[in-house]
Amino acid sequence: MELKVKAIVISSKDSGDKDKIVTLFCLNSGILQAKLKSVRAINAKLKFAKEPFCFGEFILSSKNGFFTVVSAECVDSFYSISQNYQKFVEGAEILKIVKQVVLENQENNNLFVDTLQSMKILAYDNVQQNLVLVKYLLNLFYNEGYEISHYKCTNCGNKLGESRFLDLNSGEVVCASCKTDYCIRISFSHSSLLRVISQTKFDQLKTITLSQNNLDNVLSILKKNLERKIS
Repeated sequence: MELKVKAIVISSKDSGDKDKIVTLFCLNSGILQAKLKSVRAINAKLKFAKEPFCFGEFILSSKNGFFTVVSAECVDSFYSISQNYQKFVEGAEILKIVKQVVLENQENNNLFVDTLQSMKILAYDNVQQNLVLVKYLLNLFYNEGYEISHYKCTNCGNKLGESRFLDLNSGEVVCASCKTDYCIRISFSHSSLLRVISQTKFDQLKTITLSQNNLDNVLSILKKNLERKIS
């Protein structure tokens, strides 16, 4: 049986003397692992298909539950991401998140589209450091039903004041009266920054410039939120 998929290469590891096992994030199919035969040979035609960030069309053959890449066509390698240290770090963080939250054969097309858009922005746009990653996490939480509130306490419904907190158990923003031991404070400036980013489309991120210190701080908060959810 053969399967044709559009996929982003998430990672690869050696298998035997010349093969690789690639982890693919596929549209409509989620995470799949497949063998790339003889791809470590000097003249291998499918060398591109083992590189992280590569987006392409893959034809996979299935036998006894294992996939092998029969052929592949590169749509975009996003090569420039690997040539810039900060972009590479940011892109690698996104691929790591995919491996953490998507299960094998679990469709997650919203996240697939966001991952692909993130790669395009990192590769071709001049965007502020960590801005793409913050946008990616905000979209991830939103699509999982954890939209961050900016105006009302999610628990009691009262208007949020200067003191607002992210509940790491629920992923919701609550007021000082509703906070628990699992809450971390979000300043008004951080909340405003998150609101701006959440309302900005991926292809418009290049049009905004924010406080780098605040941006790094909210990234730390969002990472803690993610860690709590996947632990």
